[in-house]
Amino acid sequence: MQTSACAPTLALLGLLAACSGTTFTGGGDGGAGDASKGASGSSGNATTGSSSASVASPFNGTWTCTGTTTYSVTTPHGYPPVSYADPMSTLVFSVTNGQPVTLTTHSTTNEVLGDGGAGCSVTYVTSGASAMIEPNQSCPAKLTSSGGAVLDVEIKYLTGSAMVTGKTLVATSADSFAGTDTSKTGVSVAVAGTITTTSTCTQ
Repeated sequence: MQTSACAPTLALLGLLAACSGTTFTGGGDGGAGDASKGASGSSGNATTGSSSASVASPFNGTWTCTGTTTYSVTTPHGYPPVSYADPMSTLVFSVTNGQPVTLTTHSTTNEVLGDGGAGCSVTYVTSGASAMIEPNQSCPAKLTSSGGAVLDVEIKYLTGSAMVTGKTLVATSADSFAGTDTSKTGVSVAVAGTITTTSTCTQ
């Protein structure tokens, strides 16, 4: 997970929050009264600029998260599903309602995610207590299993959502991957499949 100038690195999956902002609504000075209407022409009323703080997101706060990611190879047949327990992580959010948040999944011993194992970051758009994944996101990964398979794949993030209910945050996603099995020397086998991820966080 990475860091931001305005927010700490977040894990979760892990989350990187954007800076919170304040919206200002300003009013302009009223125009002068029309002198052609007579000496009694009055000056326009001035409207003083006012400020209103943006609404804080229900995602805000510190969360402790655990989760599971399962890879299922659909092509070719014969690969058993492989599940990895995501490392426990802490999420810290400080965003205003509607701002995006980024979830970053950390690498484990058998699930090396992102370039150089930096993790895979996925951006979600929030709306109130829910969030939906933005389209057209991907990340490289290298996976190993107890059966000896070594898969170099590209993960494509398809659908995902997150929901805050009280002091619980649940995030799920259904994605796809494609790449090669490089476990056999001199032989590369094309593989493809699906991924399901579920993470539960509490405050």
